[in-house]
Amino acid sequence: MAPAAGPARLLLDAARAARGPVQVRAAWRHAFELSGPDRHALLNRVGTNDVAALAPGRWQATLLCTAGGAVVADLVAYRLPDKLLVTADAPARAAAWEALVARKRGANVRLKAIAEETALVGVGGPGAAEVLARLGAPPLPEGGVALARVAEVQCFAAARDRGLVTHELFCRARDAERLEGALAAAGAAPIGAGAVEMARIARGTPRAGADFVQELSPLEAGLGALVALEKGAHFPGEAALRAELARPALRRLARLELRDGALPRAGQALAYRGRVVGAVTSGGVRLPGRVGVALGILPADLVVAGLAVELDSRHGPRDLDVLGPAVP
Repeated sequence: MAPAAGPARLLLDAARAARGPVQVRAAWRHAFELSGPDRHALLNRVGTNDVAALAPGRWQATLLCTAGGAVVADLVAYRLPDKLLVTADAPARAAAWEALVARKRGANVRLKAIAEETALVGVGGPGAAEVLARLGAPPLPEGGVALARVAEVQCFAAARDRGLVTHELFCRARDAERLEGALAAAGAAPIGAGAVEMARIARGTPRAGADFVQELSPLEAGLGALVALEKGAHFPGEAALRAELARPALRRLARLELRDGALPRAGQALAYRGRVVGAVTSGGVRLPGRVGVALGILPADLVVAGLAVELDSRHGPRDLDVLGPAVP
């Protein structure tokens, strides 16, 4: 993600997003293009999900894992008529590319890193769909993907609800400013990446480069729905994840809320009955309202909605409420 914004900017952006449509340049997502008849088979050998089940004009989340089953990257695959577009967060860009290249093994697939050639603009907030419709974007159901001309800019559009951002527009990098200008003229106010990050943490969705630490597996991260062990293609971590399914999880990634509104920070210790049992992986504030929110790793038996744990801060222990496990 981009560097964290100051409190004043976060409050301003949150207020804008609550009032009406907003837009953000999602520079933290990097894209790859897979073309050729074996493109789906290749991605199935890299990620945990079953891309063969991905219908045309849809997107799908999948995960890249180590041989030991720890999450390295969260990927999104968009199925277009003649290619797959795959995106990864910037910290996982190199790992995703290396995994694709390593597993290509003579497959009839053309791989291309297109982060420098493309731009991703996220749009959300009340009235976002109406703004996009006025600019020519087609109506899309959640999960839908389509080629489109938006404000006379050739794009492909995706309906992907991540909380603050509900629609994605991919275009050529040279066209991005023109697209952003048209969105602004139609009423979508620009906001910073910090507001999107705060919304992600408040939603309780983990992210590469932040929450997949300490060799965390998809099952521990609450992302078991993205693991398709019976898809008929072997992928990194498959054996470890099969073994993990056969035994109870010992730890989980949890959604947390700080009662007094202070800001939890990544790395702070989490305690239960005076004993350190885990750590915060992402911390932020839910806006508006300034409620402290976090994701953190806890023993599985403590990830129970309503349970209280303690945040170790320089001002002394603070009570955190467990809201439940992380969500995809």
